[in-house]
Amino acid sequence: MITLVFVILFGVIFSYFATINTGQITVNFGYYQVHNIPIYLAILVSCAVGMLLAVILHFLKYLSAYFILGKKEKDLKETNKRIAELTRDLHKLELENTKLKSTQGKEDYDEDSLG
Repeated sequence: MITLVFVILFGVIFSYFATINTGQITVNFGYYQVHNIPIYLAILVSCAVGMLLAVILHFLKYLSAYFILGKKEKDLKETNKRIAELTRDLHKLELENTKLKSTQGKEDYDEDSLG
């Protein structure tokens, strides 16, 4: 709904602008010339080309961010996998340490404990 309001508002403003600026101009594109173009049409085309370039640049920026984010997610998955592997290895070593202590008859004694 808000888009419709903006489109209608833009149309009203542009139609008022077009009725004021009805003069004819010549546009030069290097060696090419286009004669007798209304000023409002030249301005409208200029704005449209500018908006198109802005959309293209925004899309390229979005695409770049998308690929960077994909790489970061892949790195995060690999890091989480490595953390899980290290946690399993730590658990195995703790079990082995406990097993060795129990076979040697040593008690778990903590020097920092109160008892």
